[in-house]
Amino acid sequence: MNACTEDIKDILVTAPNTYKFSDGSDFSIYIGKEPDRPDKCITLYDTGGPQDDNVMDQSAKTMRHSSFQVRVRGKNYKNVRLQLKKVDKIINRIGSFTATAEDSSETNDTRYSDIFRQGDLMWLEQDDNDRHIWIANYQAHRKEK
Repeated sequence: MNACTEDIKDILVTAPNTYKFSDGSDFSIYIGKEPDRPDKCITLYDTGGPQDDNVMDQSAKTMRHSSFQVRVRGKNYKNVRLQLKKVDKIINRIGSFTATAEDSSETNDTRYSDIFRQGDLMWLEQDDNDRHIWIANYQAHRKEK
């Protein structure tokens, strides 16, 4: 099973007319570490979540309650917020789906039953380089297929 952010990244980069993965273009997507450059970027962080469901039957698949954060950074307050709203709209349209790995070296048959935002979009700070940072937090319910 992939980290939740890997699956979310795959969804964001395959959505029509959206984002690239860590290529340095406007609002490229990064996972786990926000780069110093470019100024405009989206970073996804796995943030834990509530305890997984306890399953007495060892043959049953455990429902995981993974949490992740989307962090969008850029110079213009309004444009950064609009980018986060765009990402939020894509995530909210996901609903339930099964993530499958295209790379044959890894099996990723993860079934997502629900993804929802926890709270509202939030302005976090303006960093030392005068870049605004907006965040949104999500919880995903998923298990191995």
